[in-house]
Amino acid sequence: MAYVVGLDGGGTKCAAMLVDESGTVRGMGLGGSTHILYSSREAVMESIQTAFRQACANIPLTSSDLMISCGIPPELAGALAQQAGLGSCESKGEYELGMAAAMKSHGILVLAGTGSVVFGGNPEGEYASMGGQGPLFADEGSGFHIGQLGLRAAFRSHYNARHRTILAQTLPALYGAADLRDLFSLLYRENGKGARRLLAQAAAGVNAAAEDGDPVAIDVLRRAAGELALLVPDVVDKLKLHQADVPMVASGSVALNSAIYWREFCAAAARLAPNLTPFRPRLPPVGGAALLGLRKLGVAWTAELLDAMAQSYDLAGKHQQPA
Repeated sequence: MAYVVGLDGGGTKCAAMLVDESGTVRGMGLGGSTHILYSSREAVMESIQTAFRQACANIPLTSSDLMISCGIPPELAGALAQQAGLGSCESKGEYELGMAAAMKSHGILVLAGTGSVVFGGNPEGEYASMGGQGPLFADEGSGFHIGQLGLRAAFRSHYNARHRTILAQTLPALYGAADLRDLFSLLYRENGKGARRLLAQAAAGVNAAAEDGDPVAIDVLRRAAGELALLVPDVVDKLKLHQADVPMVASGSVALNSAIYWREFCAAAARLAPNLTPFRPRLPPVGGAALLGLRKLGVAWTAELLDAMAQSYDLAGKHQQPA
């Protein structure tokens, strides 16, 4: 039986997924950041090795198997594949992985994770992207942006009764700080090359508060989602994606894990580009990498294959993946 190892690296983590040719998820792994701007080359290699080892711990791989990677320097992924005795290693882009996770060939991909970007592709094979310039210039609607807005709201909570938010208590606790003053000192003390990931950690706390009904947290998600949605019509216009029912696929930890964020994003996008049809894939982007590998092995993309992968991911993959 042949296997595919999918690797998806980003600013915060590296995810790995091992699947067999039936589409069954056989292992998951998680490593640290693979972004070469925020981590050393040695740290990036350690991240992908950690994720790979966890996913493939119980399966001996051979030259019949292959690796599909994204967000990782191709030479590092290639070196890992060679060390593991894999038959081949291919590097793909974030757009390819995100769309593959939904088994779509073209449309809009909304990537909101630690960072953010809106991709597009049309049936003529033309591609475009907007955003993605990082925390200094962009990252609108990302975990970093949400974390920044949420922390700002927490520090403003005492200004006036209308600014009151549970974030003033929950965000310090999220960082292990005693209170806002302690959190203030911690964030400025730790501010540096890892500041993007540090602030993005607050996004999970903002989403939890929003799910509990905190109006300030809900407004943070609405504002962040609305800013990223402003990029959608620019991609639509550039690629002339004005036909009906163009798929708009969610990707990245924020878009995939926050129902409130995705709801607000879709509402904003519908006002700007009403021809788009939203999709939240049943698989994460690393599953898209695995699907691309299976197709290379000659496995046809079918609804049954997607069901098999999604069900085995839900039953086994999520529990195998480290927290």
